[in-house]
Amino acid sequence: MKRNWNTEELIEYFSILKQEKKLLKNKRGNHNKLGFIVVFKYFKKEARFPIFKREIPKIIINFIAKQINVDYLMMNKYEWKSRSIKRHKTEILDYLGFRLSTVEDAKIIRNWIVNNVECINKNTVEEVFFNKCRELKIVPPWVFLPIPPYVRFVVNFLIY
Repeated sequence: MKRNWNTEELIEYFSILKQEKKLLKNKRGNHNKLGFIVVFKYFKKEARFPIFKREIPKIIINFIAKQINVDYLMMNKYEWKSRSIKRHKTEILDYLGFRLSTVEDAKIIRNWIVNNVECINKNTVEEVFFNKCRELKIVPPWVFLPIPPYVRFVVNFLIY
């Protein structure tokens, strides 16, 4: 995720909608509320979950925290390897209508890339791969990695 965001981009991608705010009602503690909605908005923008808190720019955390009247420093208390974040991720996927991909999905995407992408290079294929996953609302099971080894394998397979 890029580090610098202007006000218009923050408003477009990280404003909390009324129906999204309802998802916070069952979250205990301000750290869980902030952590959940930050991870939610990150996933909506990137179609993957962040691996580390440091992946999320402070300007985004601060922008989101202000909307729910929580101190942005509460994000430091959000447990990154807890059962809560696992539940939160499942809830996010369910809410947004995403599902984990299958081997068959990977084959479909690979064939689609081979038949539809003219200029094949590493960056193009990775971007097209993730955009196609987003379009199909599927999440590779390796979504917890920044750029999965499997994607690199598919990219290398398509290029060479």
